[in-house]
Amino acid sequence: MPSRPIRRKRFKLLDELGLDEICDIYFEKADGVRHLMALIFEPTHGGRKPGASDFYAWLDARGYRDEWRRTVEIKPEMLADQALEIGILAMDNPVLMRGAKAVMSERLWQARRGRSSKG
Repeated sequence: MPSRPIRRKRFKLLDELGLDEICDIYFEKADGVRHLMALIFEPTHGGRKPGASDFYAWLDARGYRDEWRRTVEIKPEMLADQALEIGILAMDNPVLMRGAKAVMSERLWQARRGRSSKG
């Protein structure tokens, strides 16, 4: 079956990264699981973005599904906390206030959606 070597390769990569690093990438760069997969895995031969089925199979095989679920649940809270931290820092330095308002608004919007920016 052609997908087995691909799955083994992806499992190996996920094992090398580890759940902590994967969670960091998810928090900092990905706006969802499909985007996370595109950041971690190579595109398929046809140039299609990788799906998430291998990732979820890896989570299940390693017993990480519940930990991942908690990670996804707390992401909006972490984004809201980031917005508050930016606001507090800007209050101490009024020069930063204008830019901080925009960043705070973006982080709070992302928190409501449960996602971070792609940047």
